[in-house]
Amino acid sequence: MSIVFPFAVGILLRFPLLILEIKEKRKWTFDWQKFTAIAFPTLFIITVFILAHSGIQTSVNFILIGGANFISIAGIVLGYTLLDCLKE
Repeated sequence: MSIVFPFAVGILLRFPLLILEIKEKRKWTFDWQKFTAIAFPTLFIITVFILAHSGIQTSVNFILIGGANFISIAGIVLGYTLLDCLKE
């Protein structure tokens, strides 16, 4: 649950701009460069956090040092960026 809420907040932060872009009625594209540079690393961070808390041993321990704030920021960035990758 601690992962889903920041992700939803990131989506809600970008949603009003997405509505404005939808009203313009242009052709939709997906920004792969932004996805690979921003969204994919934050998805990796969140995945490692989930694996570490589910009992699976991971070699990346810096995420546990960062704590809940680090994961919350990563979730917000991931939600915002996923909607931001959708471009018209």
